[in-house]
Amino acid sequence: MCDDLRKRRFAAHIILLTRSPGPVHGDFNEQNILVRATADTQDKPQPSFSVVGCIDFGDVSVSCYVFDLAILVMSLLTMKNEEWVAACAISGYCSKRPLTELEWDVIYECVCARLCTSLTMGAYSISQDPGNEYLLTSAKQGWTVLASLLRASKPHTLDSWRPQTRS
Repeated sequence: MCDDLRKRRFAAHIILLTRSPGPVHGDFNEQNILVRATADTQDKPQPSFSVVGCIDFGDVSVSCYVFDLAILVMSLLTMKNEEWVAACAISGYCSKRPLTELEWDVIYECVCARLCTSLTMGAYSISQDPGNEYLLTSAKQGWTVLASLLRASKPHTLDSWRPQTRS
C-alpha cells in the first residue's frame, strides 16, 4: 500500500511541476456555492439549479485548478457516496473548463488526498473543540467514501466519472 500511495503522490506532484497554476478557491464545497432555481423549473417540485456564485474566500491561493474540483467532488461524495454524483460535478466543471489529460491522470489521487486531509484535520480539530459539530461534516461519511474509492480502483472510478464529460 505504501508503494501505491507513493506512486499516487508522485503523480500529484507532476501536475504541480507542469501545469500553469492559477487562482483557486480552496474550499469549493456545497456550503460555499450559491445556486438559483432555473426560471423554467422554479415552480416545479424538483427544480433544476444553476450556480450563480460562491462565498468564503478565506482559502484562496494560487495552485492547480484541478484541486478545486477535487475539493468539490470530495465534499459531494461525503454527502451522497455514488459515482454519478462525482460524474455530474465533473461534467458541469468540464462544461466550463475541460480537464487536461494530465488533470484526468491525477483527479482520483487529488480526491483521495483531500479526503485524507479532511478526515485527519477533522479528527484533530474535534479533539480540540469537541462541541463543534461542523468539524464532523466530512467524517460522517468520509471513511466510507475513502474505502469505496480505494476498493473500486482508479481505473474503474475514472471510467465512471469520464463518460459524462465527453460529447
